Amino acid sequence: MSSNRPPATATVRRDNATINVRSGPQRVSAPSNVIATLNAGTSALPILAAQADARGENSNNKVYQWFQVRLPDSRTGWVRDDLVDIVGDLTAFGYGVVPTPTQGFKLTRGQAPLDSDSGGGTLPAPAGEAERVRKAAFNITSTFEGGGENAGYTMYQNHASDAGVVSFGRFQFTLAAGTLARLLERYLESASSETATQLRTTYLARIKSRDATLRTDETLKTLLRAAGAEQPMRDAQNWLATEVYWAEAQKRFAKYGLQTPLAQALIFDMLIHHGQGNLDTRYIKWVLDNRGLPASWQVGQNGVDERTFITWLAERRRSELDRQATKNNAGGLRVRGDFWWGLVERGDWMLQGDDKGVVTPKSGRTVNVRAPL
Repeated sequence: MSSNRPPATATVRRDNATINVRSGPQRVSAPSNVIATLNAGTSALPILAAQADARGENSNNKVYQWFQVRLPDSRTGWVRDDLVDIVGDLTAFGYGVVPTPTQGFKLTRGQAPLDSDSGGGTLPAPAGEAERVRKAAFNITSTFEGGGENAGYTMYQNHASDAGVVSFGRFQFTLAAGTLARLLERYLESASSETATQLRTTYLARIKSRDATLRTDETLKTLLRAAGAEQPMRDAQNWLATEVYWAEAQKRFAKYGLQTPLAQALIFDMLIHHGQGNLDTRYIKWVLDNRGLPASWQVGQNGVDERTFITWLAERRRSELDRQATKNNAGGLRVRGDFWWGLVERGDWMLQGDDKGVVTPKSGRTVNVRAPL
């Protein structure tokens, strides 16, 4: 957020003497759902996240939104938008800058306050938030797969033990799976460099045929790394990751009703790391089966909300990666599992990072998730 803009805060409206603070973005009858009460007029509550009602509760077909706030005792909890006035820079949450205290329910992401004519800044459309989440997810996963936030485009590996034969780029597109061929074809549609010419004339056909002898071809290695420094190759890598992997991840978002940025980024990272089959069977199905949930389960059904399901999923993954790290002496796996578990433990469901909007997937590698490159 811009440093010269007021921070996003909430104040309890005076319509009621007190309001309940919930453990999640929904009202349920379980006693544990209410973690605190706040008196009318309690003010300057920092807003940490915003999310639609997990059960879809609404008024006149307008779904309530919930704000995660930091309480006076430093705990965090959720308050519904009709119970508070909000003000400040809520750009990160899809509301833009709200110049004067306004009841949260009167605001809609992408629209100005209904009772304000002050033009409180340009409000991003929901699509802008979706693009932020996609870019943040890409940059986090690339940090593990290919090097970092705006790096990894030239990463190349051909280890003898690598089933992909040749793996290249920020998401390690492989010869064996055919994704390296798709990447090269996309790159060659717009590239005109000498590197592109050599790849087209000497290697395209062999890559499309998945020629395993290319594992030890040093010229191919040199050419691909050179191409990775070109904008057409960078664009091709992000295009292919969006068309293939992000599209597959989106199918799972829709199937299970997953809406939070953290859930979506985690699913994408797991799909890239484990593959579609393993994601669906060893992780998602395993969680559903072990928690007694049907294969058709969606968020809010069987008394299980999104945060609970993702907590179970992140826990399962952390356990599996820890086991594999011990078995194969691969500490990097443990780091990856711990990173995602840490986000869940901190409750960073909107993927906002620290006070500077940054997360640290692994030592020395940071990603700005609030304003991703």
